[in-house]
Amino acid sequence: MNFEKQVPDFELCKLLPPGCFEKSTFVWSFSCDKRLTEPFVDRRDDIEFCRKNMINAPDVYPAPLLEEILSAIADLGFFCPTVFYHNRSWEISCMTGSDDDMDAKYIYESAAEHPTNAGIKLYLQLVKQK
Repeated sequence: MNFEKQVPDFELCKLLPPGCFEKSTFVWSFSCDKRLTEPFVDRRDDIEFCRKNMINAPDVYPAPLLEEILSAIADLGFFCPTVFYHNRSWEISCMTGSDDDMDAKYIYESAAEHPTNAGIKLYLQLVKQK
């Protein structure tokens, strides 16, 4: 199965702060075979099982699913994260601020990309704001 289409791009996942999405279903990692240099996505449990007896195991980066990203945005205290497909692009938005002064944050992503890219971009923006 092609898990890469269900999670954000590797370069975006590398930007996630340490300690976030520690329970994500999927992770980006690298092969132990030095001839294979491209990162790949697999289930966290499968990668961790392979890594547990390794010395110098390759790095792993969380690769959260869209529902995990939206849940993390809500956990940051932002309201109603929503996902729309509009005008040939993905739009993810949420409300920020207090009840008296609500402000909408929007992130747009090309329709060619999966909405998880937009979700991670919004999450990163909100983490910086906190």
